[in-house]
Amino acid sequence: MPLPVFSASCRVRRRRHSPRRGVSELYASLLMLGVTLSFGTVVAGLALSQFGVSSSSAAAGASQQAHRYGTQVSFLYATVSQPGSCPVYRGAPEGSTVAFEVYDYGSQPYTPAEASVNRTLYFTTLGTVSGGAMGSFTLPLHPGTCTHQTGLAVMLEDSNGDEVEFVT
Repeated sequence: MPLPVFSASCRVRRRRHSPRRGVSELYASLLMLGVTLSFGTVVAGLALSQFGVSSSSAAAGASQQAHRYGTQVSFLYATVSQPGSCPVYRGAPEGSTVAFEVYDYGSQPYTPAEASVNRTLYFTTLGTVSGGAMGSFTLPLHPGTCTHQTGLAVMLEDSNGDEVEFVT
């Protein structure tokens, strides 16, 4: 196969390179990185502020509900009776009656409508604790039921649905 022969009449044209104006690849990458970071910062700031607004509104709603009902009860202590029918567990006697003291530091009186001792529900009228006062409650357990003072879980619920739970 013969090689092509170029004649003198063929001229090779060279294109003139016109100076191109533009942004170098380095500057373009930095510009894109800056725009992306700015956009991400704005989106993250909006998301965090929205989370803060929703959290503070939830806390304000819970606080408003607590002030509306005025229920703020604190547990002081609990004791159990010492009848002869209950055994002694780890050197301390169990009892069939639970007595406990609570302090209502709210503005409204607290009247529990039901009580639960160690997940056993008791529908009984325990009495009312006035706002800013201390109240004593005595709850007899079901016949044949004994409880220990340690590990005692007492939950009180009033007619508004406010629950107060104490664990010793």
